[in-house]
Amino acid sequence: MIAPCPGSHLKRPSRLRPLASIPLLAALTGCASTHGGLQTLGSPESGALAVVEVFLDADRTRDPSTEAILAKPRMNGDTDENWSPKVTEGFVQRTDSAGPARPCRSLAGLLIFTNLDPGSYYLRSFGYPTTIVEHIENLDVSFAQQEFNLGQDRNSPLAFEVGPSGLVYLGLITVRAHYETHIDGQAVEFRAREKSVSILVGRNRDDEVRAWKALLASAPRSPWAPSIRRRIELLTAGQ
Repeated sequence: MIAPCPGSHLKRPSRLRPLASIPLLAALTGCASTHGGLQTLGSPESGALAVVEVFLDADRTRDPSTEAILAKPRMNGDTDENWSPKVTEGFVQRTDSAGPARPCRSLAGLLIFTNLDPGSYYLRSFGYPTTIVEHIENLDVSFAQQEFNLGQDRNSPLAFEVGPSGLVYLGLITVRAHYETHIDGQAVEFRAREKSVSILVGRNRDDEVRAWKALLASAPRSPWAPSIRRRIELLTAGQ
């Protein structure tokens, strides 16, 4: 039995819960990707901290019209073997307020929501900006900007509550999406096929420990570091 994070209450789903196919919307803004950890994480005195990890499992349709282009020598890696974009954008919304959604910060492969006032929230959406993955001769190969919209489900497994100085882990989200190839002038663009998207939410102790350790390694001098260390110790006690 995992004890709840101090100052927070997470509405726990089953270990793996599908959210079914979800409509996709274009993102307008997103996380500020920053480094160093101090400004990124804020402090317990300035509000609660919530983190979530998102893994995008992307697959693409083999389009004969683009195969010859994508088979040319790469400048920046291998499009076929290592081509999924990184999810770096996300928004949480208060359930008890009509105020604007709160964007995340991106650090250590996590989406981080900082300086949250006490209250109830839910993860509204996440995604990535336009991402260039290759430059092949005169062509740019990219992923189109994408937001995976979770809707306004206040009873979702990604709803949570935080108190003053709360610390909460939302879980590991796995997105499975199928991408189609589009050629537009001097660009090759991958776009997720809307009806192909499925989302799974999982949460277990090993994933949480790994996430906190990654965050602590990236921001060891953050004001949050003592609280994160205590959380890791609590989760790993008796192992």
